[in-house]
Amino acid sequence: MALAVTASATSRCIGGKVVLTVTAQNNATVPVDVTVATSYGSKRFTAVAPGKNASAAFSTRAPSIPAGEITVTATGAVDGTSVKSVIPAPYAARSCT
Repeated sequence: MALAVTASATSRCIGGKVVLTVTAQNNATVPVDVTVATSYGSKRFTAVAPGKNASAAFSTRAPSIPAGEITVTATGAVDGTSVKSVIPAPYAARSCT
């Protein structure tokens, strides 16, 4: 059984450096804990309500980055059973130079 959670990642340039932003959308009917893991850091959100988002921005401190993937892990309880889903969020290469 998987949790109905989606994830997307984007990048932008701020001050000549790449910033990665990831958003996880909880489409499940139960609150979920979300962990976002990147090569540039991680962030944890607890009890993201159904229909709500969790977003995080990560400064890469680099003027360019190769394409990659952010890993979003969602955990929650469905009918008393603990469920874990891993959702990949790919992103394109980006150059701010």
